[in-house]
Amino acid sequence: MKKLFLIFTFLLMVVGCSCDLNMNTPTKKTEEFLMRYKELDEGVLSDLELSSEASGLTTTEHKNKYIDIMKRQYQDMTYEVTGENIDGDTASVDVKIKVYDLYKARKNAESYVDDNETDFTLDESSSRDVEKVNEYLLDELYKTDEYVEYTITINLIKEDNKWVVEDLDTETKEKLHGTYNYENDDK
Repeated sequence: MKKLFLIFTFLLMVVGCSCDLNMNTPTKKTEEFLMRYKELDEGVLSDLELSSEASGLTTTEHKNKYIDIMKRQYQDMTYEVTGENIDGDTASVDVKIKVYDLYKARKNAESYVDDNETDFTLDESSSRDVEKVNEYLLDELYKTDEYVEYTITINLIKEDNKWVVEDLDTETKEKLHGTYNYENDDK
């Protein structure tokens, strides 16, 4: 009976260790990273609050709309890992993502504002009503249903025998947010 207990305990340790090792791969860490966005974890929400404060939006209502747009973007994002490359203590994971095309929605909304200036001016003056413009832009961003697909690369480094996602570069962040200007790409 004691031997059976020891064998059972050993098997549990082996299975437990192998499960932990399977969770410590660049691909798994990348998937965890992206799921934090989809699930709107505390860190992501905190970053959104900071981002809305730095956005230049002047009203609480507009800042909240901006946050709602980004929440929708993150929750509706889809992704598929397409490759993993490990080189010692560094790794890269290629991911195909599909996000709302906020770049196109913003560009179209800004074009509409430019073409219809009188709808967005202050009373009897030629000055733009920033609040009206922001309201329109945010509404157009929120209601877009067009998607864009990108392939992004997530870089990781091994620290204390665990894979850690490195800070994203600006282009990758813009693609994740759907705001990347793809018109300048040599496609």
